[in-house]
Amino acid sequence: MFSKKGTQWTTTIGLIALLLFVALYIIFSTHVKQVTLDTADRELCKNSVLSRAKLKILGNPIGPLNCQTNDLEIKEIETNKIHDKIAREMYLCLNQFGYEKDKPMPDFLSDWDFAGSDTWCFICSNINFGESVQKKYEAIGGLDEYLSNNKIPLSSLTWQEYLNIGTNDKLTLTSSINPKEPLYVVFFANKGTSLKNMLISGGV
Repeated sequence: MFSKKGTQWTTTIGLIALLLFVALYIIFSTHVKQVTLDTADRELCKNSVLSRAKLKILGNPIGPLNCQTNDLEIKEIETNKIHDKIAREMYLCLNQFGYEKDKPMPDFLSDWDFAGSDTWCFICSNINFGESVQKKYEAIGGLDEYLSNNKIPLSSLTWQEYLNIGTNDKLTLTSSINPKEPLYVVFFANKGTSLKNMLISGGV
């Protein structure tokens, strides 16, 4: 038979364990929910891109382009993890616009989308860095080396091999990332010539 003191101690431990479980569940479920929402947004974008590429009037794609900018905060301080998160955003940027390696890009933009310009762009990702990252780094370099030397998960291609999408299209990287400024992953389309993905630092 437990003593009163022992019962209180057991109850206290049980409550702490329960509160810890609840806290972890809330954190985990919030993270999963956010990841799910981000994935759903990108799939909605990709579906609208592919739909516009199929539905045309007088050669011009029709229908809404349902794409949203993904807001991301990077809190990891290890450079490999920072580079990996940026690489994934670049990969997903191209993917949501229907890019597949060694296949033509979907023709989803109309003359109206260009609005008289020769270039169309969309900000896929708005990346900010957490306070711990800002304190550790004045500048973050080495992204180009990471892209060249690391493979995409479950793929034989490196990030660089995937992102360089053609002879007329090129991947443009900022040479050094300032963690105190936002970083943007931007998708560009040049009218009548090519599509490309560009990464820039600072304001647009």
